[in-house]
Amino acid sequence: MTPFTTLAAAVTMAATLSLGLALPAGAQTDEKVLRIGVAVETSSLDPHFFNTSGNYNVNNHIFEFLFMFDNNMRPQPHLAESIERIDDLTWEIKLRQGIFWSDGTPFTADDVVFNGERGKSGELQSASPTTRQLLDKTFEAIDDHTLRLTTDKPAPLTVIELTYTPMVSRLHGTGAATADYNSGAAVIGTGPYTLVEWVPGDRLVLQRNEAFRGEASEWDRIIYTPITSGPTRVAALLNGDVDVINDVPVSDVARLEAHPDIAVTSAPPNRVIYLGVDQHRDVSPFVKAADGSDLDHNPLKKIEVRRAMSLAINRQAIVDRLMEGKAEPAGQPQVPLSFGYNPSVLPDPYDPERARALLTEAGYPDGFRLTLNGPSGRYVNDVSVMEAIAQMFTQIGIVTQVATDPPATYFGKAADYSVILVGYGSDTGEASSGLTSLLATRDRERNRGHVNRGQYSSAEFDAVVEQAVIMFDEAEREKLLQEATAIAMSDLGLIPLYWQKSIWGHRKDLTLPSRLDERTYGYMVRSVE
Repeated sequence: MTPFTTLAAAVTMAATLSLGLALPAGAQTDEKVLRIGVAVETSSLDPHFFNTSGNYNVNNHIFEFLFMFDNNMRPQPHLAESIERIDDLTWEIKLRQGIFWSDGTPFTADDVVFNGERGKSGELQSASPTTRQLLDKTFEAIDDHTLRLTTDKPAPLTVIELTYTPMVSRLHGTGAATADYNSGAAVIGTGPYTLVEWVPGDRLVLQRNEAFRGEASEWDRIIYTPITSGPTRVAALLNGDVDVINDVPVSDVARLEAHPDIAVTSAPPNRVIYLGVDQHRDVSPFVKAADGSDLDHNPLKKIEVRRAMSLAINRQAIVDRLMEGKAEPAGQPQVPLSFGYNPSVLPDPYDPERARALLTEAGYPDGFRLTLNGPSGRYVNDVSVMEAIAQMFTQIGIVTQVATDPPATYFGKAADYSVILVGYGSDTGEASSGLTSLLATRDRERNRGHVNRGQYSSAEFDAVVEQAVIMFDEAEREKLLQEATAIAMSDLGLIPLYWQKSIWGHRKDLTLPSRLDERTYGYMVRSVE
């Protein structure tokens, strides 16, 4: 069953889904309800399905992790109590005691073993970066609260990688497919909330889990409403239809800050917006000759062409005028706060004259034609940014038109295009995640390059990254990550544009954490005392 047919089935079933958790008529007025308007809707209630921010926002209320990031993306013990490295390939994990699934059954080491097994299943291997981190790991239950974890190779980032995978119940997950989670049948977790209903495109309702062992959230119910349009999200907040919104359009920040009943919270950037460039195909489908005729080769494979494109982009103008200062020009995927950031790799300067000279040097004195593809409404001002870049490319002779798709369909087709606008936020707070995902040579079996849509490939880069990910010495690992970044950016394996900041709007009588991972967790929202 494909993700799309799974989702379609969920739409039909969700209208009547209640799981026995709805409150009696007349009791609703006594509830404390938090309403959140989000830019990106969850695509599945299977927490192993896909690790988008929209999925994490919701699923992390229901399902928990062995280790979980704090607001600054530092991993902390969660369902696990501790972890000890026995040797380079072996770890021992102690689980917290007294943890129960929402159906009352105990959480044990055997459930963790099941999650490791499920992470290797065929259905999820192809769909889920969330479970790719489990491909080289094997869990063995020593007793109900002790696990032996072995890895295929030295894995110094094991604790960070264990923050990827939410735990599901063996009892309810055995034999359950993604469709069973989307229908609600298998949605049993250990987290602070349980599922009431999911109506895709309309709402997702969570009910506080009164049996949750941790600090109780103040909200009886949390309602997530997908509102893909930025102006519409802002209007919903101003009209009082929702209490919190994420991805505030930068053009609306000043207006919200001036409103007497609204506050704005922002976090340092953790997401790079970049251009993915087809460097693999001999003929790229959305690149044409200057006269519009077909080409028998792919200009984008030449470093001179990619460098010309990078030099043609006025990043500072985009940041100042389109992003209104709510971003920073980027010369690499890693943000400055991340481990492995290379301070010597800077953004290319805006130099259209040099860009035109490079095109001539590459054999394109008259330029060529290009279609720039991207999503409409996924990133802040994404369409405006693409239109600005198209004008900048056109000025150096690469006559560019913009074509967009809705986010729900765009990402499934992005690898088919020639040049794409896309974003990537680190799920780990360090460089190896982005380097292995965005720039490593594609190798599904080895969990490499799964979002390397331009199919950049460098044996030198791959070799350095592979050294880095097995290096336990942190200083040496950081040097290797910085070296790998320098190699990939020298080749322009992708063209970084800017690091985008996360911005939330909310009622002034509420506080919420400014998380580096951009996630919007309702259970962390508090009333101002």
